[in-house]
Amino acid sequence: MIRLNKLTSLGLETICQRNQLPMSLYNISTKVLPHQKVSINHTISYAFSTRRLERDHVTQLFFYKNYDEVIRVATQYISSFQEEKKEDPNYIFAHEMLGKSFHMNEDYEPALIHHKAWLSLSLQKYGEIHTSTWDAYKQLGKLYADLSYVDEGLEYLKKSLIIAKRLAETSKAELVLTYRDLGLIYHRLGRYAESIETLTMAVELAEKGKIPVPLSSALGRVYRDKGNLQKALEYFQKALKEERNKETQVAQIYTELAQVYIQLGKTSEAFSYATKSLDIYMKHLKKKENLDIAYTYQTLAQCYASLKEYEKAEVFGKRALDLRIKIQGPVSHFVAKSYKVLGT
Repeated sequence: MIRLNKLTSLGLETICQRNQLPMSLYNISTKVLPHQKVSINHTISYAFSTRRLERDHVTQLFFYKNYDEVIRVATQYISSFQEEKKEDPNYIFAHEMLGKSFHMNEDYEPALIHHKAWLSLSLQKYGEIHTSTWDAYKQLGKLYADLSYVDEGLEYLKKSLIIAKRLAETSKAELVLTYRDLGLIYHRLGRYAESIETLTMAVELAEKGKIPVPLSSALGRVYRDKGNLQKALEYFQKALKEERNKETQVAQIYTELAQVYIQLGKTSEAFSYATKSLDIYMKHLKKKENLDIAYTYQTLAQCYASLKEYEKAEVFGKRALDLRIKIQGPVSHFVAKSYKVLGT
């Protein structure tokens, strides 16, 4: 839990500025109880309990990846609403944060319920051409893709792209993020040329508008799966520089590098990167039931198989399989990949 004394309040002011968050988060943190140490969690709960849903507080809580607390507080807030108040922007925002938090926790069924509620309420309140509606379509697209309904995900993302192009008259950020997510969907569908084209458009827009959206890792994955391994290595090394201060993102890139080295037949390098990745996850992730960890287990299984240590390969392969079945169910294409690694 973060405590806001005079020093850390100044630090929070910097966080707000750097992450383009409204300064009301900083202002309330220093004024609600000016002579006491005030936790972010306390201030969030205070904002909800007074029916003011201070968005910036919830956003900051989400920023610090305290998804369980967002879910607890937002659920409590939603349950207090009367039927006639459900077009209140704060009620819509609560559904948004619940959907995103459940999604980040890889709890897909409630995420889908809240994403759909968010989209429906956004359309009623704001209409089609609005950032909330755009984001709801985009998040549903990503969620359906994670549920292995990739075609449905693509349709939602195409709808979000139509809105993003309209919004681009005043802001290019929505367009960059939509092109990025479309590129990721095309990658899952094996449409590599379209994926590279779309991701490259996102890169060009981001560089032109000075929008800080890391994209090198996504391009690295596409080039790797396309078979251009040297190009993949270039992008993953670039991604490490972009994400060097974010532990879990670095761990993801290490696993991706391990996969490239497996394909290059350099098992020792692959094993080194996969091991470093797992160490970071175990140190920094509170929730160990995580698809990134499953992917790293799978990568380690492949490494052990290459080293002909088949018992260890089976152990890590089964860990990957069990995690994926628990999180995504038995019909996911990711689960199919785990069965393939196990050789069953």
